[in-house]
Amino acid sequence: MKNTKLVLNLLFIVIFSISGFAQKEQGIDFQKLDSYLSKSLKEWKIPGMAVAVVQGDSIAFAKGYGIKEFGRKGKVDSKTLFAVASNTKSFTAAALSQLVDEGKLNWDDKVIDYLPWFRMYNDYVTGEMTVRDLLCHRSGLKTFSGDLLWYETNYSQDEVIKRARYLKPEYGFRAHFGYSNIMVSAAGRIIPEITGDSWQNYIRTHFFKPLGMTSSLLSVKQLKNKKNVAMPHYVA
Repeated sequence: MKNTKLVLNLLFIVIFSISGFAQKEQGIDFQKLDSYLSKSLKEWKIPGMAVAVVQGDSIAFAKGYGIKEFGRKGKVDSKTLFAVASNTKSFTAAALSQLVDEGKLNWDDKVIDYLPWFRMYNDYVTGEMTVRDLLCHRSGLKTFSGDLLWYETNYSQDEVIKRARYLKPEYGFRAHFGYSNIMVSAAGRIIPEITGDSWQNYIRTHFFKPLGMTSSLLSVKQLKNKKNVAMPHYVA
């Protein structure tokens, strides 16, 4: 977990610090930003990262820093692929937002209206769980509860979601934040029920293709046989 928190903290620093390099008339000072990012890489002990700044509909800055893998000479560049990981959650939320804008979904719709087989730890929560609840991580489950159901297992997405009914809550329903991969997976599962298209195809069609994201991938499994890939590292 240490490496995950480290990377997330660095991302927050990068995102919220870029505004510090912005000037009203000249825009971002990319030379200062470049120096800042190089310094951050060392201070936060990050093996490698790639950073892009988009202004309007164009890429104004894109550069790689550090190495792709310890013990090897390969350096990260602006085209290096990283595991998509929980960035898929942002795509799921954005896709559902589109469906809300199109009037095909409401945030407070009940999950069982789209996934009749969806079950939680009691009947009340099962019947009251909304799409909003799934994305707000307020199911009552503790953070990462049930992750061993999907990580390195052969269970299908639906099977993992169905088995979540046996997870015991740590908090009251809607009483506390508990980061849940399974609940967001359930939210993503709603998309094909509404659109008739798979989650993967919907994301590619509505996000990747319009944005010209021709190299972006939606699963770590797709990294196989790719050459310019950053490997995961653990910081003790």
